[in-house]
Amino acid sequence: MESHSSYIKYLAFITLAFTLPAIVLSFYYEPLSGDLTRLGFLSENQYGWKKKQPEQKIFPNPTSTAPEILVIGDSFSYGNVWQSHLKEKYGKDFLTVRWRDFKNQPTCYISSLKRAYPSIKFILFQSVEMGALGHFIETARLLKNKCLDSSHRPILKQPKVQQTETQRTKNGLIKDPIFLYRTFWNDLKTLKEVNLTSKTYVLKLNKNNLFTHKKSNFGLFYRNAINDKKGWQRTDINRAINSAKFIGHHLKSDNLKISFLVIPDKSSAYKDHIKTKNLVPESQLWNRIKREKIFLSLIDEFKQLVNEEADFYLSNDTHLSTQGYKHLAEIIFKKSVLRGLDTKNTES
Repeated sequence: MESHSSYIKYLAFITLAFTLPAIVLSFYYEPLSGDLTRLGFLSENQYGWKKKQPEQKIFPNPTSTAPEILVIGDSFSYGNVWQSHLKEKYGKDFLTVRWRDFKNQPTCYISSLKRAYPSIKFILFQSVEMGALGHFIETARLLKNKCLDSSHRPILKQPKVQQTETQRTKNGLIKDPIFLYRTFWNDLKTLKEVNLTSKTYVLKLNKNNLFTHKKSNFGLFYRNAINDKKGWQRTDINRAINSAKFIGHHLKSDNLKISFLVIPDKSSAYKDHIKTKNLVPESQLWNRIKREKIFLSLIDEFKQLVNEEADFYLSNDTHLSTQGYKHLAEIIFKKSVLRGLDTKNTES
């Protein structure tokens, strides 16, 4: 009986010894809000953004019953942030479909969408840089298949929030003790010029005012977005560009105007400020995009905005801040007027 009681005491002691420090660390590290802190086992306290962001009212998807612009995009479009800015400021209405839902539909899906929403005049194919080649090549392959008509309405992802957050949430607990202890271990390490924590690179920057987190002389970047592009060949890029041209030509039969929008990866936008030279490869993709009228090139504007807008990308995330999305919306609007994506110049 005494040994059983001792066992219970030891078990209780070990449990408390394991959980109490985790509770303390949870309060100190602050609740997770960024994908790079989560993937890299890094503290929001050290790498979370601090600059207050503007509010943006988020409209549902579609933004009206008569959308004029169809967006086929990834996580940079799912939240309806830049679309909501254009809806609010310029009265533009959008319907947004995820790539994953688009790829699982019949070949004549776009024609079906056009019948369901006859107001659609333009299609904007949006992809973040690291996924662009695959998205464009897969879409061209899909459109080459035999047309299997369908009247199904699209599967639409609705925005999770009705307005964007102006400040990062600091109240709450992290319930994963493994994450907390791995983060604690990473905190004990001395930061070098390049640190790899799981799927996140922690990279030394040549300026400390690009982000507003505590350790702002370092930036967080997604490892795969950097390393995957090192394997790109000129033939891969040419194939993706030619696929985009095919898509544009193929959809002319539906009397639709087409543009392709590639969002620079965070590492490409901040490349000039990463101290470790040649870590981020020089992609031939951007030179090709600039020469193709069907594309909206953003790389030059993004590199400029990185210098002008602290937290243009969120410090703890692969995505733009709310202010960053507002800048993106303005670039799209101005460039789409030049490229024929918009028929009404209502800019104020």
